Amino acid sequence: MAIFKKQASEPFRVPSLAEAHHDYGRMAERIAALNTQTQDLRRERRALEAAIASDTSPKISPTVAALLGDKPTSIDNHRGRLADIRSELADIETALVIAERRKREFETAASKAICNAARPEMEKRMTALLIALEAVAVANREVNDIVLAVEAEGASPGSLGPVRAHFLGDPRDADSPSARFVREARGTGYVN
Repeated sequence: MAIFKKQASEPFRVPSLAEAHHDYGRMAERIAALNTQTQDLRRERRALEAAIASDTSPKISPTVAALLGDKPTSIDNHRGRLADIRSELADIETALVIAERRKREFETAASKAICNAARPEMEKRMTALLIALEAVAVANREVNDIVLAVEAEGASPGSLGPVRAHFLGDPRDADSPSARFVREARGTGYVN
């Protein structure tokens, strides 16, 4: 016999912050794209640095090579590209700082939008929970009444086994954890 039979409720999907707020989603996508671009540029930088380090040709500056009438070498091109990459990485880093700040600014509105989307389902489930807790509170009081009656006759209720649900608090206490939870939930607007 299963004491706790799970009643499956309809699955509820909470939207992501990006789904709940367009501007937040746009900034999150922009940040992801900038991070990908950063990784690509760093990978390219490492490859160019390795190529420059492994080059054994004589080191002649591009201006000297031009004075001699020589064409720029691939290493010269690599050095030029490295300078461009450093500049691009600095710009991307600045853009990331700004984008992260903007995303944080949109986060509060996105969080509120998620909570607004989840509120009807939360109200339905909280109502079910509070009704169940009230039924548990009644059952807990009734069990406690028997324990108190046994004790009133001078008998020890220990032979009855573990019959006190201590995690619910004393059923006579209006400020027990379960009673406090029900009261706070009602105060928040769940169940009248």
